[in-house]
Amino acid sequence: MKNEKLYRNFTVQRSYNYETHDEYGNVTSSITESEWREKVANEIHDIFVNEEIRSIFYIFHDNDIVDCEGLPKSLHVHIVVSFRDNHTRASAVRIFLAGSLKNCEPCKSYHDSCRYLIHVSETAFNDVKTIYDVKDVHGWKYDNNGVEVPITPQDFKEAMVNSGIHKDIADRVGGKK
Repeated sequence: MKNEKLYRNFTVQRSYNYETHDEYGNVTSSITESEWREKVANEIHDIFVNEEIRSIFYIFHDNDIVDCEGLPKSLHVHIVVSFRDNHTRASAVRIFLAGSLKNCEPCKSYHDSCRYLIHVSETAFNDVKTIYDVKDVHGWKYDNNGVEVPITPQDFKEAMVNSGIHKDIADRVGGKK
């Protein structure tokens, strides 16, 4: 659309349960959790390679608890992506097979979105989320020579610090601030 807002940084979530069951809870795929993790990791890498992405971080959450019930939450993956160029929210949903707009949001704060991956953001602390280890975060970036390299824990730690490199939602293009 002509007036659709454009963003560079997004958070994306995908769920094993959602992708393997229909809306009535019936199984639609026999893929195991381990196979799903591998499939999603491969899809994320393909997206990184083919979509002009500056960096991408992702983590599988398998220790979360449903707030009000105290039961384990189903396996899901959180992704923080920084595109080289601006994208609409709808295009990011399509690229990441996110299922719906609610599973793909422009980053309000790139750095807080990265912190949320391991649940050390203010929101995660306030919601008493399970804290994950930095070593569980995966992804890719390009080095100074333009070569694709896996991210390191240090890369991720640097992404959690507000250094002014990434524009946040207030700096979006194509809409009012």
